[in-house]
This record gives sequence, C-alpha cells and structure tokens, in this order.
Amino acid sequence: MIARKYYSFVLCAMGILVALYDPQFIISSVKSGMYLCYNTVIPSLFVLMVLTLYMGQHHFIPILSLPLMWYSRLLKINDKKFPAYLLLSLLGGFANGAIFLNELKKSGYTENTLKTISPVMINNSFAFCIFAVGAGMLDNVYTGYLLYISLITSSLITSFFLSFIHKYNIVSKTTNSLYKPKSLVECINQAVNSIISICGFVIIFFVICKAINLYISSKMFKSLLFIFSEVTIGCTEIALTTGENQLFICIALSIFPVCTLCQVYNFTHDKNIIYALISSRIVHTPIAMALFNLLCNIFPVVSSTATTSHVVVRYFYNCSEISSVLFLLVLAFAFSFDKNKLFTKIEK
Repeated sequence: MIARKYYSFVLCAMGILVALYDPQFIISSVKSGMYLCYNTVIPSLFVLMVLTLYMGQHHFIPILSLPLMWYSRLLKINDKKFPAYLLLSLLGGFANGAIFLNELKKSGYTENTLKTISPVMINNSFAFCIFAVGAGMLDNVYTGYLLYISLITSSLITSFFLSFIHKYNIVSKTTNSLYKPKSLVECINQAVNSIISICGFVIIFFVICKAINLYISSKMFKSLLFIFSEVTIGCTEIALTTGENQLFICIALSIFPVCTLCQVYNFTHDKNIIYALISSRIVHTPIAMALFNLLCNIFPVVSSTATTSHVVVRYFYNCSEISSVLFLLVLAFAFSFDKNKLFTKIEK
C-alpha cells in the first residue's frame, strides 16, 4: 500500500539520482531533444497552428464547413461547427484538434459524441506528414503526401466505424452568444503555449528513450520503444535505420504513442477521449497500412524510396465467394451494432 501511494515519489527520486550520477548524459540528451524540436516540431507545426486557430472564428465556420459537410451528415451530426473544426484539425494537427474538441465539448457535445469523433479530430497534421516526415526525414515529399492521405482516410473510416458502436447525440446546437472572438495575437499566443507544451513532452520522452536505449541491443526492440514512446523520435530513428521501409513510418504515425496521449490529455483533461483514441487504433492502424501499401503500388515512381517491404493486400474481388461472405459480414455488423440507426432506421 505504501509503495503504491509513493511510487511517483520513488520514480522522481530515482530520476534525480540518475541525473546526479551522469549529468553529462542528461545535458546531451536534453540538447538533442531541443535540437529535434527546433528542426522538426516547431517548423512543421507552428505556422499552420496559428493560421488554423485564427480561422476557427465563428464567422468563418459556414465557409469552412462546406468541404466536409458530407461527412458530418454521414455521421448524422447536423452542426456546422464539427465539419469546420474537423477541416482545421486535419490541417493544424492533433494539438489543434484537441483544442477544437474542447470547443465542441463546451458547445454541448455529449461524451459519446466526443468519443466517436475524437479519432478523426485528433490526427497528424498536414505539415508534419508532408514537410517533417516526407521532405525532411525521407527526402521524398510525395511519400509524405501518400502517408497523409492514408492516415486521414483511415481516420475518417475509423470514426465512421465507431458511429455504429457509440449511441451519441448533440445536446446543444449553438453557443454563438457565449463565443469570444480571438485576435491574431491571441491565436499566436495560444499556439506558442501549445508548442512549448509539445516540445516539453518531446524532450522529456527523448531523454527517457535515450536512457532505456542504453540497455537495449536489439534494433527491433529499439524501434518498438521509439514507436510507442514518441512519434517524432520514432519517425526520425526509423528513417535513419530502416529508411527503405516507410511502412514502419506509417505504423508509427498511426499508433498513438504515450507522449502524444500525454499531450492530448494535457489539452483535453478527458480520460474517456484517451481511452477512445487507444481503442480506435485497432481499426485505424491496419486500414492505414493497407491504404499506404495500395497507394505505393498505384504510384510506384512517386514512392520509389518505399518499396522494399509492404503489407500484402489481398484483392478479394477476384473471388466472388469471398466477396459475398465479406458483404454479408458487413451487413450483419451494420444491423447488429447500428446504435444510431445510420442504415437500419425505417422512415415512416
């Protein structure tokens, strides 16, 4: 009982002892983590975070909601804020997605609604996939585009899948009277605070990964450590060690590592959203891998640096019996789990 009560104190004390035992290691690890943030995190996130936060003003929402209104109607969410915030989240990244998710929570979205839309609202940003991973780490911006398309499409499918499981509804339609417009200066300040928070988590987990890395000899376990710990470090290490196989990059970007989950919790303070994000990876990751593999086969020249090892995608349409079985399984799932009556509602 005492160990459970004071385990955090013991861990902190051990960290201090390690720092005192080898201060040079701590200094070099923190410097490397700061270098990573300066060269990767800040350039790829900051500008789009500011612009998307500023475009989240309510007078922009009717215009921004148009491109993804079809998806909002597919989920039967009759509210213009959701498709507008979703578009900005897909551009600005998971930090902005968490911020906009909080805005939807304040406007009356229920817990089940938030759990349904969180896997698509909290996602990798356009700039990070294209510029940081594609152009910066892999030296192929087009592979970044393929990664982004695969991840975003998988997120849209995952939230649609969850809409069958969670029975959700919106309890409030509008809170425009309570909304306080933000100036560009306030948006910059909010983006700075978000970036500082992100960089702080990245540096801490960079130090932790480097410390554990000293006692691991297997390259496979090292890759798994980085993938499940911090996405920026994971993508960087994978690009340096297994750069010929970008499928591992796709997995690293799809799986929510511990560092990212900590950041999302810091922005949302909602454990239910964290649980929803973790469980959604069961659907999201295999779909993203299959889509990325398919795109790499469709555009082999564009993804020429990512052709060594792909997931085998079986094309079932060549076998009518298997296709029929899959179609029946989809129908059975829809009728069994369609809690929101997306397809099974009978209009009177």
